[in-house]
Amino acid sequence: MIKTTYITSAIVSLCLLTSCQTTDDPRKGGLFSYNPKAYERRIQENEQRLKDLEDQQVLEKQTSEQLEKELAQKRADEDALNKQVTALEQDMARLKNEIRNVNAQTEKQEQELSRIEVETKALEEELEEIKSKYVEEVESKKKEIKRLESSIDELLKEAEALSRM
Repeated sequence: MIKTTYITSAIVSLCLLTSCQTTDDPRKGGLFSYNPKAYERRIQENEQRLKDLEDQQVLEKQTSEQLEKELAQKRADEDALNKQVTALEQDMARLKNEIRNVNAQTEKQEQELSRIEVETKALEEELEEIKSKYVEEVESKKKEIKRLESSIDELLKEAEALSRM
């Protein structure tokens, strides 16, 4: 029996020793592991972690606000660019319309120029024909004049010959 008591007390002692681990975390300790210095250190660590998280939260908030400002600026820039694009598209449509009008006007002018060139060529041909006829008439009249002059000369010679008789 004494032997069983020793064995039982040894088992109980071992169980107590294994359940009484020493740790800095009061939540993990057993009945006999309460350490006020470790508990205070744990509180300070938690307070420091909380302060670090709060500082990080402030930084994240500042970053978020900065990003929101940048986003608002980007949207304003985008709106301004969209207005410029709209204005440029309107200008481009106006210029395309002007180009169509100018092309139509140019086509009309080219047709008119072509008509004028045809008329000019016809008038030049007519002028050449008139010049040619004029030259022919002048030549013909010169020949007629020479013929008439020669006839007059012959008649004068005949008249002189008659008057000498």
